[in-house]
Amino acid sequence: AALVGSGWDLGAYDQIVYLVDDAFGNRTPQGYTAGWAGGDIVWLRDIALERIGPLGHEIGHNLGLGHANLLGCTGPQPYDMSYSGCVPREYLDPFDAMGWSELRGQMSARNRELTGYSSAANLFEVVEDGVFWLPPIEIPFSGMQALKIRRAPGEWIYLEYRQPIGYDAISVPFIGGS
Repeated sequence: AALVGSGWDLGAYDQIVYLVDDAFGNRTPQGYTAGWAGGDIVWLRDIALERIGPLGHEIGHNLGLGHANLLGCTGPQPYDMSYSGCVPREYLDPFDAMGWSELRGQMSARNRELTGYSSAANLFEVVEDGVFWLPPIEIPFSGMQALKIRRAPGEWIYLEYRQPIGYDAISVPFIGGS
């Protein structure tokens, strides 16, 4: 109301990010500790800006994305095609801002496809055996950056090459660094 009263036309923006001072309390309007998104609005606590992923995570929700999960499997390998003994762990994909967003800034190839962030040239659907060269997904590129492989009807595996570049620089321990 204060913004509208000051002459701001909030309808002129696709996304509105409200930054809430930490003194406001430890939760956003919906009760979340770092942030919340809905429709075209994102609420973030000041402390969320100290980490690279929460803003991208919340805007990802506004673009229709769900959480990027980790599949936790037990039992002897190899696992069967139905993933018997495997349980999805919400939020725990460490390589996607829609997963463990505390330190992640990049979206996965799948989420880039879903949001329209990648062009059709960036994602190659594999239909036969071959050798493929993938540049790091963190670097803007006009050609192929990820592979999409059909595993079963309606099920895909996405392959991408990640390096500690840009937003992913903080992910070094997860991307082969020490």
